[in-house]
This record gives sequence, C-alpha cells and structure tokens, in this order.
Amino acid sequence: MTRVARAIAARIEELATAVWIACVFCWVVLLFVAQAARAADFPSVGAGTLLYPSPTGVYASTPPLSTDIQVSIAGVVSRVSVVQRFANTGGDFNEAVYALPLPDDAAVDRLTMKVGDRVIEGEIHEREQAEHVYSAARDAGRHASLVRQNTPNLFTTAVANIAPGEAIEITIEYLQTARFDNGEFSLRVPMTYTERYGVDTHAELQGFDALADAGLTRGANSAFAMSGVNAMLTQARVAGARVAAYSAPPASADTDDAGAVRSAQPLEAAIHVALAPGFPLVDVVTRGHDSRVDVGRDIYRIETVTPRVPMDRDLVIAWRPVVGPKPTVAALSETVGDTTYALLMLLPPQNTLGWRAQPRELICVVDTSGSMAGQSISQAKTALANALDRLTSADRFNVIQFNSWTSQLYPESVPLTAETRAQALKWVAGLQANGGTEMEPALRAALEPPAPQGYLRQVMFMTDGGVADETRLFRVIKSDLHDARLFTVGIGSAPNSFFMRKAAQYGRGTFTYVGSTADVEGSMRELFEKLEHVALTDVLIDWPAAAELFPPQVPDLYAGEPLVVAASFPAQAGKPVELTAFGRVAGAPWQQAVSADTVALRGISTLWARRKIENALDSRVDGVSAELIRKIVLDVALEHKIVSPYTSFVAVDQEQARSSSEALGRRNVANMAPAGQTAAAVPQTATPAPLLRALGMLLIAAAGFFLLGRRLRLAA
Repeated sequence: MTRVARAIAARIEELATAVWIACVFCWVVLLFVAQAARAADFPSVGAGTLLYPSPTGVYASTPPLSTDIQVSIAGVVSRVSVVQRFANTGGDFNEAVYALPLPDDAAVDRLTMKVGDRVIEGEIHEREQAEHVYSAARDAGRHASLVRQNTPNLFTTAVANIAPGEAIEITIEYLQTARFDNGEFSLRVPMTYTERYGVDTHAELQGFDALADAGLTRGANSAFAMSGVNAMLTQARVAGARVAAYSAPPASADTDDAGAVRSAQPLEAAIHVALAPGFPLVDVVTRGHDSRVDVGRDIYRIETVTPRVPMDRDLVIAWRPVVGPKPTVAALSETVGDTTYALLMLLPPQNTLGWRAQPRELICVVDTSGSMAGQSISQAKTALANALDRLTSADRFNVIQFNSWTSQLYPESVPLTAETRAQALKWVAGLQANGGTEMEPALRAALEPPAPQGYLRQVMFMTDGGVADETRLFRVIKSDLHDARLFTVGIGSAPNSFFMRKAAQYGRGTFTYVGSTADVEGSMRELFEKLEHVALTDVLIDWPAAAELFPPQVPDLYAGEPLVVAASFPAQAGKPVELTAFGRVAGAPWQQAVSADTVALRGISTLWARRKIENALDSRVDGVSAELIRKIVLDVALEHKIVSPYTSFVAVDQEQARSSSEALGRRNVANMAPAGQTAAAVPQTATPAPLLRALGMLLIAAAGFFLLGRRLRLAA
C-alpha cells in the first residue's frame, strides 16, 4: 500500500471512529431523554383521577372528581352549568389541570370558584394577562382557577393550591343554541373528546408547562419541578405519550407492584335538564344515556335513569316540534343598553318540493386512522355500504380511505353496476383502523379532479374529526371545492363537532352525526333525503336599519335543516321588533312576518357575540391579517365577557392558602376515552424515541463492524 493510500485509509478510520463516538453519545442522550420523559409523564389511568407521587416515584390514585351538569333550555337558547369538584386526599398542596370538552359553538361567559363558604367570581381578561394573574396568585399560595380555550370545542382548566384534605368547586357556564335537523331540535352535552392528531393540540398542553416552568420554584415532590432537564424535555413531553394523562381507556384495577396506575374509578356525572320549548312538541328523547322525561304543564324535566352516568359518551337531548306544510319563522330578542340583539330561525316545511333529478357523482371518503378503531370503523363501513345502496345506475361513485396514507378504490369514479358495487363492498370490508390522520391528501383526491360533465359531485366525508390543524384543512376545502358539495358524517361517540360543522359550512353541505351502529341506517337515509331537497331559495330578511348579521349572507334553506341568523341593531324604545322573511318555495314567491319575542333566558347578546367572533376567526381562511382578527375578537370578547382564543377567565381568592415554604405539585386529570374506542385508537402522535433508539443501535453496530473490518484488512 502506498503512503498516500495509507494516509487516506487512516483518515477514513479517524472519521469512522468519530462517527462511532457521536452515535454512542447520541444514543446515550436519547436513551436518557426518553427515560426522563417517561419519568416526567403520568401513567395511563382509566378515568378522571388526581395522581399523587411518593418520593420514590410510585403513583397513587384518589377518587375521581365529581361532576354535575345543569341544562336550562328556553325556546332554542340553552344555558349549561358544569360544576366540578376537586378533592385533594394527598399530603401536599396540588394544582389540578384538566381538559374540558364543550360544544364548538358554546359561548363561555361565567366562571366561579367555591372554597369553603367563599365564592369567587371569575373575571375576563386578555389571555396573557389572565395567565399572568393566575401564575402570580399560584406562586403567592392563593387559590386560583384559569379557564382558557384550546380549540373551539376544547377548553383547559387549571386549579391551583388545593390544600391536603380540601375540596374546591369550579363552575363553568356557557350559552348555546339548539340545532334543528330533520324535524327535531337537539342539544349535545359533551362528556369526553376524541384525541386530536397533530402537534397543535399538544402545544396547548405545553402552554401550561410554560406556566408551570416560567420562574417558579416547586418542591422536590413536584412532577413538573423546574430544572435544566425539565426544560429540555418540554418538547418530548408534548410530542410523546403524555397525552395518556388526558385521555385513557377505562379499566378496573389499582396499581401494580411497580406503582404504575393500571386503572381508576369511572368518571361520572349527574345531569339535570329543564326544557321549556315554547311551542307544542311531538316527542322528547335522549341519546347516549338512558333517561326519563317528566312532562309538566310548560316544562319537560329530564333525568338520567341512574343518578350518575359514566362520562365516556355525549348526551344528546332532542325534541320534535309540530311542523307545518310551509316554512316557519321564529324570532327571539334581547335588549342590552341601546342595542337590540335578535335570533331568527327559519324552519323548513314538513313536506319539501323541488327534487333534483340530476345524476350525481358520489365520492365516499372514510377515515381509517387509529382513532377510528373499535365501533367507529364498524359504523363507517356500515355507512359506506348504506350509501352504495342508495345510488342508482345513473350515478357514478368512488371510495377513498386515509390514515397516514391515502388510497382509493378506482383511479376515477365509475358507474354503479352490480360488479362495481360488489368490488366496493369487498374493498370496504377489508379496511382496518391504524396510523395517523392525514386528511389533506384525501380531501384533495376527492375535490381536485374535475367532476364528469352533467354530474353533481357530492363528497361524503366520514370521520371522527380527530385533527388539530383545522384551519389549513378549511383552506383546502374552500380552494378545491369548485361546484362540489361536502357533507360530513360524524363517526364515533364523541366526534370533533367543530371540524365537522365548519368543514360542511365551507363545503356548502351539511353535517350528520352517527352516534352508534344502530343509528347508521336512519342517519344515512335522512342525509340522502336532504342532499336533493331545497325548501326555500333566494332568502331575504327585512331587518331594521344598521343591522349587523351573522352569517352576513343568508344561504338557501335545505330540507330538514334550518337557517339561524343572529343580528344586532339600535334599540327602538317601546316598539316590538317586527321582521319579515322573503323567499321562493318551488319557484313561487313566499313571505312571512314575525314579531321577535323577548326570550326568558337572557343570553341572545352573548350568542350574537359568539357568532361575530366565529365569523372573524373564519376570515383567517380568506387571508385576513392575524392582527386585525385579534383586535376584532378581543373587542367583542371583552365587551361581552366571553372566553375566546385571546381571552380567558381567571378567579383568584385573596386569602393565602399555602406558604412559600410548602411544596406545590401538579396533577393532570384524565378524561375517559370515548365509548367503543379501543386502545389502538390513541392518535399516532407519540415520540419516535423507540425507533430512534433502534436506529442508534444499528448505527453503532454498523460503525463497529466497519472499524473491525478495517482493522482486519490493515492487519492482513
């Protein structure tokens, strides 16, 4: 071997040695980080539970917090009060953090905290200011509570300085309008939530870590004590399995010999409903939990059959009014100061006209991600088979499935024949739920190709909506929709209703919810009947002067689904609010005048403000600047005292509960996993540490073999 060759070989050997050393170092660091992240993480539990670690790191569970939900409905306006009681049975002061699912169109307008006999009323502040007030109160040892919005239907609440043996009661109130669909009003009371795929969801949890970490000194027993390692692990906690502390499948045991929590008692709630519809009803029912209905003179009282029910599924309250043969208009109003706020609802007639004879191209898109495992994927398969049964030989169709990857049955839509239907049913039967929730490629595959000439494209999108990047997906829908219509079908016992409703809004379609496999046939029948009916077109409302409306443009009225418009205008002292609605029914002119009744349950102004905030946030899809959106939302939210992405409620007790010398630990409170969801349904957002550790071992081994082979060749 020449001198030059030996020099080159020696240099290669030096580089290989350096790479080998670097691999060993990275593998050791990664192993340390993964172990530390697991140490910082809470073990999986079966329900809402406060966890207390001993000095040796062994976790013990306490009885779950109690939850009481009061629902008052007047007309189409509801006020819901959620009361949750935190009991600290440990030996140290604690801070509890939990995720609270709420309706995506809820207006949270009240927070109270009860400590002993004292009741502290929450105040609305700009989000950063509220977090500062909360952090300062927590550090000073005072009782405090903070409520902030993560997504439109998921809020996070923190309660600080719960003393040993003490209980703190937190009450959150919100307003909501009832939904009307296929001849019935309904109100959904969220009890749990489907985990979101994507890092945005966990970034909100990281925000509470930032509150915990920023300049705070905690005791040695704190699960989130600040240190250099803790700061370094923040991202690992957020991206990793810490989500298990916020949602866990039900179980039935205690702790194992290693001290890891294997289960907890079910998280349960007591629910009480008072319904004053203001018009004759055909029927009142509940879905999700067995309930009984007591009929009074003007009020229906609803209670669950058992005093407390597990919080593993939503409760739906539904009431069916007597509907006439023509569109019906109802209006409610409330005057605050010099402004009148009104809600106007147009109900479709019982028998609609104007069936569409145009053949359609039906694109069925089904979510097969991990969160759909269990009953959800079974519901989706049944819905798909039902959709194919509704098509005729004049229609075309295709089926697209997505998880981490997207695939479709045919390269493009095909006519419905006995052969293509059989192929589709066989393909659908083989679908399995696993992987992530990458929706964008599936949406583009359904919307981007041009529809066949002469066909109306209808996209039926079946999912539990377990995603965090909703705004980006709304942009895709709006930009690629063209002349198609997007109809979302919510699958599972706790779908992401915000995504489903807004996706249908941008897709100029409707949202249908399937609560169980038994509901699939009826829900799909109602959906297909709705697809081809238009009950009222060219809708106009004669509002008072200077009215501000949401939505700003009134769309057509479809069969089975009403129009609800919120408006504000200068108050007219001593004068009733008179409105007139105009439109066309089957091509013939139609109009109806109505007086806006004063609602018994105050809150129309708050609901109007909630719609204005939603309209401002929707403008992100159109490229409106974040600064302008923030200003609009802040002004409205602060004036009407409601929680928004830029405002939060904070309640602080002025009495000190904990001295600075006493430790403060933090405990995450887990929600129950949605009923029917299997362990495989946890979103695929976990840290890739196991894969990286294996890769590191392979690199080390490869480098070692390279060096060994090199030395053997040199020796030879």
